[in-house]
Amino acid sequence: MTFYDDRKGFGFIRPDQGGQDVYFRRDVFGISNDLAPAKGIRVKFSAIPNKKGFTATRIEAAQ
Repeated sequence: MTFYDDRKGFGFIRPDQGGQDVYFRRDVFGISNDLAPAKGIRVKFSAIPNKKGFTATRIEAAQ
């Protein structure tokens, strides 16, 4: 995760394989007791195309 704004509830993920960062909103983040959105954490995700690139549709902790 390269950026997260807790106040606004959105952020960006940089894919391991490179390419454009993926936009996400807090509501698609699989928040658990030990994980919350924060810059630098590793996640796995699914994304769909949007007008400016990609939007994450599901995010969870990387194992």
